[in-house]
Amino acid sequence: MNSLTSKLLIASPELQNDFFSRSVVFVLEHSEGKGATGVVLNKPSNVPLEKMMPELDETPAGDVNELVNIGGPCTGPVLALHSCTECSELSLLPGVAMVVKPNNLERLLRSQSSVRMFSGYSGWAPGQLEDEIRSGGWYATDASSSLIFSDPSELWQQACEQYGNGIISDVVGDLIPCSPMLN
Repeated sequence: MNSLTSKLLIASPELQNDFFSRSVVFVLEHSEGKGATGVVLNKPSNVPLEKMMPELDETPAGDVNELVNIGGPCTGPVLALHSCTECSELSLLPGVAMVVKPNNLERLLRSQSSVRMFSGYSGWAPGQLEDEIRSGGWYATDASSSLIFSDPSELWQQACEQYGNGIISDVVGDLIPCSPMLN
Protein backbone atom coordinates (compact mmCIF):
# COMPACT_ATOMS: atom_id res chain seq x y z
CA MET A 1 0.00 0.00 0.00
CA ASN A 2 1.23 3.49 -0.81
CA SER A 3 1.79 5.91 2.03
CA LEU A 4 -1.13 8.11 3.04
CA THR A 5 1.18 10.80 4.46
CA SER A 6 -0.21 14.25 3.63
CA LYS A 7 -3.57 12.83 2.51
CA LEU A 8 -7.00 13.46 3.98
CA LEU A 9 -9.06 10.69 5.54
CA ILE A 10 -12.80 11.25 5.31
CA ALA A 11 -14.92 9.42 7.85
CA SER A 12 -17.50 7.19 6.24
CA PRO A 13 -21.10 8.23 6.88
CA GLU A 14 -21.51 4.86 8.61
CA LEU A 15 -19.23 6.03 11.45
CA GLN A 16 -21.96 7.24 13.80
CA ASN A 17 -21.84 7.89 17.56
CA ASP A 18 -18.07 7.74 17.44
CA PHE A 19 -15.35 10.31 18.05
CA PHE A 20 -14.61 10.26 14.33
CA SER A 21 -18.19 10.75 13.12
CA ARG A 22 -18.14 13.20 10.16
CA SER A 23 -14.48 13.92 10.74
CA VAL A 24 -11.67 14.74 8.34
CA VAL A 25 -8.18 13.70 9.39
CA PHE A 26 -4.97 15.09 7.91
CA VAL A 27 -2.39 12.28 7.93
CA LEU A 28 0.93 13.54 9.28
CA GLU A 29 2.79 10.25 8.96
CA HIS A 30 1.98 6.80 7.59
CA SER A 31 4.25 3.84 7.04
CA GLU A 32 3.85 0.10 7.03
CA GLY A 33 6.08 -0.48 10.05
CA LYS A 34 5.01 2.47 12.22
CA GLY A 35 1.30 2.80 11.51
CA ALA A 36 -0.24 6.25 11.09
CA THR A 37 -0.69 9.52 12.93
CA GLY A 38 -2.83 12.48 12.01
CA VAL A 39 -5.01 15.28 13.34
CA VAL A 40 -8.75 15.75 13.04
CA LEU A 41 -9.25 19.04 11.20
CA ASN A 42 -12.89 19.68 12.09
CA LYS A 43 -13.27 19.16 15.86
CA PRO A 44 -12.79 22.54 17.56
CA SER A 45 -12.74 22.51 21.34
CA ASN A 46 -14.01 25.27 23.59
CA VAL A 47 -10.53 25.84 25.04
CA PRO A 48 -8.60 28.94 23.95
CA LEU A 49 -4.89 28.54 23.21
CA GLU A 50 -3.97 30.77 26.14
CA LYS A 51 -5.40 28.15 28.56
CA MET A 52 -3.26 25.40 27.02
CA MET A 53 -0.10 27.49 26.82
CA PRO A 54 -0.28 30.44 29.26
CA GLU A 55 3.27 31.53 28.31
CA LEU A 56 1.84 32.65 24.95
CA ASP A 57 -0.11 35.41 26.72
CA GLU A 58 2.99 37.58 26.29
CA THR A 59 3.01 37.09 22.50
CA PRO A 60 2.69 40.55 20.89
CA ALA A 61 0.76 39.34 17.84
CA GLY A 62 -1.40 36.39 17.00
CA ASP A 63 -4.63 35.31 18.59
CA VAL A 64 -4.08 33.45 21.86
CA ASN A 65 -7.87 33.38 22.20
CA GLU A 66 -8.07 31.10 19.15
CA LEU A 67 -9.73 27.81 20.04
CA VAL A 68 -7.54 24.75 20.08
CA ASN A 69 -8.80 21.88 17.92
CA ILE A 70 -9.09 18.33 19.23
CA GLY A 71 -6.60 16.48 17.04
CA GLY A 72 -7.74 13.08 18.21
CA PRO A 73 -8.29 10.80 21.15
CA CYS A 74 -4.55 10.24 21.83
CA THR A 75 -2.78 12.57 24.26
CA GLY A 76 -0.02 14.61 22.70
CA PRO A 77 1.63 18.01 22.59
CA VAL A 78 0.07 21.16 21.22
CA LEU A 79 0.97 21.32 17.55
CA ALA A 80 0.13 23.67 14.73
CA LEU A 81 -0.47 23.31 11.03
CA HIS A 82 0.41 26.58 9.34
CA SER A 83 1.49 28.38 6.19
CA CYS A 84 4.61 30.18 7.49
CA THR A 85 7.70 28.82 5.69
CA GLU A 86 10.07 30.58 8.13
CA CYS A 87 8.47 28.78 11.11
CA SER A 88 8.38 25.31 9.60
CA GLU A 89 9.70 22.29 11.46
CA LEU A 90 8.27 19.93 8.85
CA SER A 91 6.84 20.78 5.43
CA LEU A 92 3.88 18.52 4.60
CA LEU A 93 2.39 20.08 1.44
CA PRO A 94 2.83 23.31 -0.48
CA GLY A 95 1.50 25.95 1.92
CA VAL A 96 1.18 23.50 4.85
CA ALA A 97 3.83 22.93 7.50
CA MET A 98 3.86 21.69 11.08
CA VAL A 99 5.39 23.00 14.27
CA VAL A 100 5.41 21.56 17.84
CA LYS A 101 8.27 23.27 19.69
CA PRO A 102 6.94 25.98 22.07
CA ASN A 103 9.44 28.66 20.96
CA ASN A 104 8.48 28.02 17.33
CA LEU A 105 4.76 28.19 18.24
CA GLU A 106 5.36 31.64 19.73
CA ARG A 107 7.22 32.76 16.60
CA LEU A 108 4.45 31.31 14.45
CA LEU A 109 1.74 33.26 16.28
CA ARG A 110 3.67 36.49 15.63
CA SER A 111 3.85 35.66 11.89
CA GLN A 112 0.16 36.34 11.10
CA SER A 113 0.08 33.21 8.89
CA SER A 114 -2.80 30.79 8.48
CA VAL A 115 -2.69 28.64 11.61
CA ARG A 116 -4.72 25.76 13.01
CA MET A 117 -3.75 24.63 16.56
CA PHE A 118 -4.29 21.09 17.89
CA SER A 119 -4.14 19.25 21.18
CA GLY A 120 -3.91 15.49 20.88
CA TYR A 121 -3.69 13.37 17.77
CA SER A 122 -5.20 10.36 16.04
CA GLY A 123 -3.10 7.22 15.87
CA TRP A 124 -3.29 3.80 14.27
CA ALA A 125 -1.10 0.75 14.91
CA PRO A 126 0.66 -0.85 11.92
CA GLY A 127 -1.99 -2.27 9.57
CA GLN A 128 -4.93 -0.85 11.56
CA LEU A 129 -5.69 2.10 9.28
CA GLU A 130 -5.40 -0.07 6.18
CA ASP A 131 -7.92 -2.51 7.70
CA GLU A 132 -10.30 0.34 8.55
CA ILE A 133 -10.07 1.67 4.98
CA ARG A 134 -10.69 -1.77 3.48
CA SER A 135 -13.76 -2.21 5.69
CA GLY A 136 -15.17 1.11 4.44
CA GLY A 137 -14.62 3.24 7.55
CA TRP A 138 -12.44 5.83 5.80
CA TYR A 139 -11.97 7.28 2.33
CA ALA A 140 -8.63 8.81 1.33
CA THR A 141 -8.27 11.84 -0.90
CA ASP A 142 -5.67 14.46 -1.71
CA ALA A 143 -5.15 17.26 0.77
CA SER A 144 -4.62 20.92 -0.05
CA SER A 145 -3.91 24.02 1.98
CA SER A 146 -7.31 25.42 1.02
CA LEU A 147 -9.08 22.39 2.54
CA ILE A 148 -6.84 22.23 5.61
CA PHE A 149 -7.47 25.87 6.49
CA SER A 150 -11.14 25.95 5.44
CA ASP A 151 -14.11 26.39 7.76
CA PRO A 152 -14.22 23.27 9.98
CA SER A 153 -18.03 23.24 9.95
CA GLU A 154 -18.03 22.75 6.15
CA LEU A 155 -14.92 20.61 5.77
CA TRP A 156 -16.51 17.14 5.83
CA GLN A 157 -18.95 18.12 3.08
CA GLN A 158 -16.19 19.74 1.00
CA ALA A 159 -13.91 16.71 1.36
CA CYS A 160 -16.75 14.35 0.41
CA GLU A 161 -17.44 16.39 -2.71
CA GLN A 162 -13.75 16.35 -3.64
CA TYR A 163 -13.60 12.56 -3.21
CA GLY A 164 -16.05 12.20 -6.07
CA ASN A 165 -18.58 9.51 -6.88
CA GLY A 166 -20.34 10.99 -3.91
CA ILE A 167 -19.79 9.62 -0.46
CA ILE A 168 -22.98 11.57 0.03
CA SER A 169 -25.50 12.77 -2.50
CA ASP A 170 -25.25 16.43 -3.45
CA VAL A 171 -29.00 16.60 -3.90
CA VAL A 172 -30.61 14.93 -0.90
CA GLY A 173 -27.74 13.82 1.34
CA ASP A 174 -28.59 10.12 1.00
CA LEU A 175 -25.77 7.62 1.29
CA ILE A 176 -24.36 6.40 -1.96
CA PRO A 177 -22.15 3.31 -1.94
CA CYS A 178 -18.62 3.85 -3.10
CA SER A 179 -15.43 1.88 -2.80
CA PRO A 180 -12.58 3.06 -0.58
CA MET A 181 -9.40 4.34 -2.19
CA LEU A 182 -6.12 2.73 -1.13
CA ASN A 183 -3.49 4.76 -2.95
